[in-house]
Amino acid sequence: MKNLKAFFFDVDGTLTIEGQTAWDIITLKLGASLDDHHIILKEFQNKNISLEDAIQQIVMLWGSTGKATRSNIQKILLSNIILRKGAKEFIKSLIKRGMRVVLLTNTPDSNLRIITDLFPGVEAFTSTSFIFDSNDYLINFTYPLDIAKYKVDTFNQYLQNNNLSKEECAMIGNGLNDLDVIKMCGFSAAPKIGSEKDILATVNYIFDDFTDLQQFLK
Repeated sequence: MKNLKAFFFDVDGTLTIEGQTAWDIITLKLGASLDDHHIILKEFQNKNISLEDAIQQIVMLWGSTGKATRSNIQKILLSNIILRKGAKEFIKSLIKRGMRVVLLTNTPDSNLRIITDLFPGVEAFTSTSFIFDSNDYLINFTYPLDIAKYKVDTFNQYLQNNNLSKEECAMIGNGLNDLDVIKMCGFSAAPKIGSEKDILATVNYIFDDFTDLQQFLK
């Protein structure tokens, strides 16, 4: 812990509770079909449709409810996002110790703003930005072809900009797109529940909740 200067965090399923993603919450609470959403994602992952087609199909799926506005999406996320036990206290303790805290995620920017409002002083990067029309209806969003590459590139650029070494950094994540950054860091950890097997086999520490992780790092 004494050699660490920066902690990087994934958001969906890492800071938030197991299985909870902003994407699924938006789909469900708008009243769209979660099955249809997952079919679109699977078609994209299997390379049966392009990224552009997948984005537009999700926009159309959400838009079909007539509720996919900026204000509705923000209200949905604000009301339904649940942090893991101890997450808020852990991040505040890191900031108090003078650590850099960086959110490195693919969660939509609408969700990231809600998370960062809880943690003054946290830095945040996401690959996904929602685009709304003049009437505030969602019409498009950015999404990377390779989330893992986006995270590695952003991580490396951050280190370069802030004169940090990989050994001085920690990564807390749960998904396969976190794995490359996890392998690069001096310390890594993942939640026991809701993490991919490859993540659990790689990290330095597996925690029950953030209270557990905070105690371990004392």
